[in-house]
Amino acid sequence: MNMLEETTGRRVLIVCGGGNNGGDGLAIARHLHNRGIEVAIALTTNPDTYKGDALINFNIIRAMKLSVIEVTPPVDVPDSTGGATSVALASSSRFVTRR
Repeated sequence: MNMLEETTGRRVLIVCGGGNNGGDGLAIARHLHNRGIEVAIALTTNPDTYKGDALINFNIIRAMKLSVIEVTPPVDVPDSTGGATSVALASSSRFVTRR
């Protein structure tokens, strides 16, 4: 988090899949939000399938009213960033295409 000391104008897109990686991405999203960074979350899976920690973190980000969209893999990262200054991948790389 030290690298995020300057948060003005920061926007991060976090691509979250199912399972533990997706749950970690959701946790990262809420921590970044709490640091004043604008976050957008792209889910590559139906959130109804989340279990355990991923479900807990999804319920937290939903209660925080963070921006969440469901996307159909593969996700074209450059087209999905919505002006994000950074992109975090918390999903299998097979869900993402890069240009």
